[in-house]
Amino acid sequence: TSLRSSSSLVPEVIANNRMPNSEKGSIVCAGLSCLDLQLVGCTQSGSDEAIERYDEAVHCAGGSASMTGTTLALLLRPSDGEEHQEEKVHILTKIGPDFAGNTLL
Repeated sequence: TSLRSSSSLVPEVIANNRMPNSEKGSIVCAGLSCLDLQLVGCTQSGSDEAIERYDEAVHCAGGSASMTGTTLALLLRPSDGEEHQEEKVHILTKIGPDFAGNTLL
């Protein structure tokens, strides 16, 4: 098989909305992961100096490795009627033995 640089592969993936058959395999996203906090249901009082209230706080995966891996997995999933594709997305990151690390697992 021939090897191509990723920069020459990107336009082909965008144009065809999938990886070419000769390029199927696994993708590894290596990088940072963190725990993002989303504040849901802001009161939006309209004043810059006001204290806002929120209905709830939601924790979710964040960071470059998590976001890139999730996005690639969504882009590579088969459309309705298509057979299952062979690409797999893996995330390589380091997490600690604390609240954030346990929540990401």
